[in-house]
Formats: sequence, structure tokens, C-alpha cells
Amino acid sequence: MNRRTQFLRRLIFPVTPVIVLAVLSIIWSLVILVTSPPSAGLIVVLAFGITMGIFFLYVLDRILVRKIAFKTLVSGELFLGILLAFYIYYEQSTIDINIKTNEDYIVILFDSKENLLKDFPRKGVFGKELNLNEHIVHVDSSLYGKENLRINEREEWTGFSQTEGKIKIQGKPVRYILRAKRNRQPSIEDLLPEIDKP
Repeated sequence: MNRRTQFLRRLIFPVTPVIVLAVLSIIWSLVILVTSPPSAGLIVVLAFGITMGIFFLYVLDRILVRKIAFKTLVSGELFLGILLAFYIYYEQSTIDINIKTNEDYIVILFDSKENLLKDFPRKGVFGKELNLNEHIVHVDSSLYGKENLRINEREEWTGFSQTEGKIKIQGKPVRYILRAKRNRQPSIEDLLPEIDKP
């Protein structure tokens, strides 16, 4: 076996999870490059950026495969891969409040009266979800300002306006989000008599 063949074999063998990931990443990047329209340049750049990151892991893998026992390396890569997958799932998890009211506005009051986050049913691995039919909703105050909080109104709305801030309810300051169907713009002050009920 000549030196070139030995070199080429060392680029692939022994096959580790990183090798499989690298091959799949190259194929994925080429598919995106070929199938993406010219206007999707950012997607192509992102795909190749991810592939370059995986290429770095590939180089590291080829160095370590000569220094660490094969079984240890494969076990470590699989363990780190599982950890990475869980981390990505965790980072992309959301807290969804799905509201199916027939009203043309929704008021979310972050006052911890009910619907505490710990009571939300689980959605997926790390996500949470709450399904409601009311248009005035009391939820856990700790949810206000969370980046992964999503409020989902009826699909028929096809657009909405949103205001948020702080109001006094029964003498206590409460943060709120007021979301209304397009072409409907109630103010929180107009809705206060309905909201501020004991």
C-alpha cells in the first residue's frame, strides 16, 4: 500500500461519529448550495459556517484517534453529541400560551394569581404549553420578559397590534401584554373595568 493510499485511509478510517457527522455536513452544505435561490445567500453562508465548525472537529478527531483508544474516543464523542443535542433542545424550548378566544383582543396579566409556570403541561423535552379559551389571562409573574415565551392567538387574526406595560389592579402594580386583532386598538384603560374585578 503506497503512502498516498495510507494517507487517504487515515482521513476516513477508523470511522468515528465525527467522521459520519462531517460527511453528512458536507452533503447537507452542497445540497443547500445547489438548491438555494441566489437571494438565500445568508442561508448558504450559515450552512458553510456550520460545516467549517464541524471540519475543525474533524481535524481534532483525526489527531485524537492516534492518541486515544478508539472505544474511548467513540464513547466520548457519542456522550458529547448527546449532551449537545439536549443543550440545543433546551435552548430552543419555548413556553407557549395558546389562546383560542372569540374576542378580538387578549390581555395577559403577569400577576401570579393562577397558571403558575410549574403547572403548565410539558411540551416536548423541555417546553411548556398552556391552552386557554379566555381573553383575559392571569399567569405567573416570572414569565414576563422571558425570551422563550410565545403567545399564540387564533390564526384567523392574520396580524395584530401589541402594547405592554404596567397597570394597577386592586392597588397592586401588574405587568401586562395587550394584544388586539388588526384594525382593533383598545387601550388598557378602556378595558380596566373588566380586568379589575375582585
